[in-house]
Amino acid sequence: MFSAVAFMFSSVIIKFVTMRLIVRMKQTIKEVQDQKALLLNELRKTSTQLAIQERNKAAIERKLVKREKKMRELSLELQEYEEDHGRRESKRKEIKKQLIR
Repeated sequence: MFSAVAFMFSSVIIKFVTMRLIVRMKQTIKEVQDQKALLLNELRKTSTQLAIQERNKAAIERKLVKREKKMRELSLELQEYEEDHGRRESKRKEIKKQLIR
């Protein structure tokens, strides 16, 4: 009889401990799922920001290429103007020498 009561008492204690463990496990699972959801949300935000930054970088690189091309064109044009100015200057000097003689 005593062993039956002890067995019943131990089964109640085991059931109580098991219930506590199940509750704790469910709580842990919920915390992990919440943390996972937060991290996934942060990952989405970060990947969106990265995509925007890559698009902006590509646009800036295109603008840089255009400006470099324009700078090359302008430097060639300036070089032509300087050469033309030099030719005109030498012609002026030549004409002045002829007029002085």
